[in-house]
Amino acid sequence: LVCNNGQKLIEEGHEDSTQFKDLIEDLMDKWRQLKDAVDHRRNQLQQSEKAQQYLFDANEAESWMSEQELYMMVEDRGKDEISAQNLMKKHQSLEVAVEDYSETIRQLGETARQLTSEHHPQSELIAVKQAQVDKLYAGLKDLAGERRAKLDEALQLFMLNREVDDLEQWIAERELVAASHELGQDYDHVTLLWERFNQFAQDTDVTGSERVASVNGIADSLIAAGHSDSATIAEWKDGLNEAWQDLLELIETRKQMLVASRELHKFFHDCKDVLGRISEKQHAMSDELGRDAGSVSQLQRKHQNFLQDLQTLQSQVQQIEDESAKLQASYAGDKAKEITNREAEVRSAWAALQAMCDARKQKLADTGDLFKFFNMVRTLMLWMDDVARQMNTSEKPRDVSGVELLMNNHQSLKAEIDTREDNFTACISLGKELLSRNHYASTEIKEKLLGLTNQRNSLLHRWEERWENLQLILEVYQFARDAAVAEVWLIAQEPYLLSQELGMTIDEVENLIKKHEAFEKSASAQEERFMALERLTTFELKELKRRQDEEERKRQEELAAKTPPPTSPPEQPSDRP
Repeated sequence: LVCNNGQKLIEEGHEDSTQFKDLIEDLMDKWRQLKDAVDHRRNQLQQSEKAQQYLFDANEAESWMSEQELYMMVEDRGKDEISAQNLMKKHQSLEVAVEDYSETIRQLGETARQLTSEHHPQSELIAVKQAQVDKLYAGLKDLAGERRAKLDEALQLFMLNREVDDLEQWIAERELVAASHELGQDYDHVTLLWERFNQFAQDTDVTGSERVASVNGIADSLIAAGHSDSATIAEWKDGLNEAWQDLLELIETRKQMLVASRELHKFFHDCKDVLGRISEKQHAMSDELGRDAGSVSQLQRKHQNFLQDLQTLQSQVQQIEDESAKLQASYAGDKAKEITNREAEVRSAWAALQAMCDARKQKLADTGDLFKFFNMVRTLMLWMDDVARQMNTSEKPRDVSGVELLMNNHQSLKAEIDTREDNFTACISLGKELLSRNHYASTEIKEKLLGLTNQRNSLLHRWEERWENLQLILEVYQFARDAAVAEVWLIAQEPYLLSQELGMTIDEVENLIKKHEAFEKSASAQEERFMALERLTTFELKELKRRQDEEERKRQEELAAKTPPPTSPPEQPSDRP
């Protein structure tokens, strides 16, 4: 404004225009100097402001980083996994803040480099300050890394501790099952327990091995990484592995106990089953003995098949005995006594069944022999009846040849009887053998033997009687024949003896003498025949003997009738009161 007014005055031609012009120039020069001084001052103030702002920001940064260092230097790692996780989350937030603060540090660095490049009067101070800030920031990041590492270790430790605790708790729960003393009430129950425990053991082994291996791997990796609590980790690892081995040993012990209990109950179950089968076989054994030899033979084959079926049962009984011997070596006291008693029951029942089978077999054999004996007796009796009928024939001979024919036939019967002697011997021997066995039909066998023997004796007696009778008849017919022949001879000689011819000449007389001598010789030859006719026949001798016996009997009866009966002696008085 002043310069404008002066310029106007100059333009108007003021008298002091030159002076005004100089004054204006001087004023403008001073104004320029003032403006330059103001600009310089402004620049200085701005630089000072920048420096002070930098220093302020640097101090703020140092203060903030120092505060963060206090957090980073805290030794608290948490008391458990949750608190450690919370500390880690808080630390992660701090790390994010520290990482984000890197932009502030970078800006401070740029400001410091700018001020230094502008040769700020406080460049050295700023450089030192920036170095301190950078060092403090680097230290803060190192502290953050160390803090994070410690928190990571703590988290890993707490996580491992949780895994170990969970696994030990899991092992403890499994130990409760493995430590059970329940061994089952019977075979089905113990089998159910055994199957369930085998599944339990398998699941435990698979899951437990995997989990223990995982925990051991984590522990080994932490120890290998130089974890600050390696000693504690190793102690946890050893304790866990010891608990795991204890569980495995407990499971194995439980397995062995269940196997032993299952074997014992299986033995009891098998004993009961075998006893039941033996009882079934005993009830299934028939009492039928058959009606004839054919049915007995069929029953014997059926019984033989029954005995073959018992071979499987016999092998089961043998298994019971073998198992009993093995179990008795493992048990003592009441259990051993019970095992022995069960085996004794099976042995006794099996022995009883075998005795029944033997008795049944023997009884069928006795019945077969009985029917064989009866058949032999029946055959012989029928044969003797037929022979008796032949001997009782009413055919009567008419002459000696007829009698001789009958005698020949009768001798043929005797030969047949003699031929059957072996059959009689075999039949009687079989009957006596059956009696020696105390056969259940001994009474009937005795009756059959007695009847057979009596009929055989009767047959032999009848044959003898028939033979004697035929001999008598033969003698009679022979006597009649010889007598007839003698009579014919006598009749034939009678005309010669009655002849009165004595001869008329010597020749005739001599011829008659020769003829008479021939007659005398012929008569002498016939004398033995006539003497034989005079001898008594067997029939006559027997008749004579019968008459003599009859007369002797009558005489004895008459004598007995004449003899008085003996009198009893008088009774003596008794000395007894």
